[in-house]
Amino acid sequence: MSVTQFPLIGLEAAEYNLGSSVTIPPYVKEELKNNFLYFVQNKKSGGFGYSWPQNWVNVAKTGAGLVGLGLTGIPYDDLRATEALSFINDEWSTAREDTNNNAYYNIGDLYAMYAVMKGMKSYELKEENTKYIGSHDWYNEYATWLIENQYLQTPGSGYGRWQSQVNSYSPVVDTALGVLILLPQIFSIGPTAIAQASPTDVKVMEFVTFDHSESFHRDTTKTIILYEWDFNGDGVFDWSTSDLNQTYQYRYISPGSYTATLRVTDNKGLKDTDQVVINVSPIISPIQVTIRIEPETLNLSSKGVITAFITLPGGYAYTLSDIDAATLVCEGARVKSTNIAAKKLIAKFNTSDLGGVPTGDKVTLTVTGNFKDGTPFKGSDSIRVIKKK
Repeated sequence: MSVTQFPLIGLEAAEYNLGSSVTIPPYVKEELKNNFLYFVQNKKSGGFGYSWPQNWVNVAKTGAGLVGLGLTGIPYDDLRATEALSFINDEWSTAREDTNNNAYYNIGDLYAMYAVMKGMKSYELKEENTKYIGSHDWYNEYATWLIENQYLQTPGSGYGRWQSQVNSYSPVVDTALGVLILLPQIFSIGPTAIAQASPTDVKVMEFVTFDHSESFHRDTTKTIILYEWDFNGDGVFDWSTSDLNQTYQYRYISPGSYTATLRVTDNKGLKDTDQVVINVSPIISPIQVTIRIEPETLNLSSKGVITAFITLPGGYAYTLSDIDAATLVCEGARVKSTNIAAKKLIAKFNTSDLGGVPTGDKVTLTVTGNFKDGTPFKGSDSIRVIKKK
């Protein structure tokens, strides 16, 4: 299994980057999947052996086995893959020795770390979430070990090298493995998505501006050609553009915490994602709207109607059509009819339905209501109120 991983990674890289110009014969994948890979995986532990399932089973060969499983089309959630991952998780900090007293580890064994990285990146190219092996953030733990164990003591020969604590293939080879482990991509350098939003704490129906303009590509020969946003975390990308500097304003109709995802794609088909969390709180205080009431002099003894002209304030995403007309109330009187004209919602109320309105030269009448998402609003106007028969 140890040697098999190298042609496998070459085949996968060629097929991924060169597309239809390089095709692995189907029988190769089928024989690997159903014969060698199936045979050499230990059915009890999930780990991979060297040439048979009980021979030299360790993390390095299991990482290589993951490359083979990915190449041959075994899904990431298939039992063969999950058992291999469980083996690596179980052996994360365990030292093993073979019959010749050779020690094999995971952390600190650069050959094993490199094999695991290859297996995880193989599935990452298939857009699987490979951040964790069990509870281990594998890349961060590997990177931390490499940063803490790089030789930086005395400038000169060997400065900057790595060397495995066990199973070393020489400082030159070990250093090359360390560099490859730290690379974000092993088959091809992909784009980097950077998701930004402002503000990230809003109330219901307030606009959030989403910005992907800080996204970039480390490979100057490639360009990002597509930016896609899933604003509410439902797995469906709601908006896309090819313009780096184009922003999008989105509003949330319900309170909650939403994880918005940005996905970028380059001209070679490589992708990357980034996320930003938006916290949406309910509107507790009613939104203040502008109310104008006619007639300017109201006779409470009249059997007519009063008319409220409602204008929405700026700064909100609501429109007049978002008002739930059935919720409109003026001083206890429920709305009789509504229509929209001249950028105002015009609501009529029966004078006889008003309750507890006093007389006077300047009496305040208040209209309340809700938008269709339940957000309340209110507004007032002062008119002259009389009571004459």
